[in-house]
Amino acid sequence: MKPARSGTRNKDEIDFRYHTGRFRTRDGNRLALLAAHREGSLEICRKQVAFTQNVDVDQAGPERQICVFTRDGHTALVTLRKPAPVDHATFTLSVWRDTSDPR
Repeated sequence: MKPARSGTRNKDEIDFRYHTGRFRTRDGNRLALLAAHREGSLEICRKQVAFTQNVDVDQAGPERQICVFTRDGHTALVTLRKPAPVDHATFTLSVWRDTSDPR
């Protein structure tokens, strides 16, 4: 994933963000919320067929995973650790570069 420039606030440059109770991605990217208790991987992400550009925090509890597909051809797996509906969320991130979506 291409990191946002230091100090940027431009939502069109940020591949994954938490804002106003939702996890969001920029135009041209896609998100896929994995089923609860599903162990994610690059292969699992590639099998997803239902995409969105935002996921409500109410849908995404602790340990839920979200696949992020960027328009630049990268794939990320976000594992939510503390998706509290407050000022911030805590997560871990795995990134696979140059993994163009086969679809």
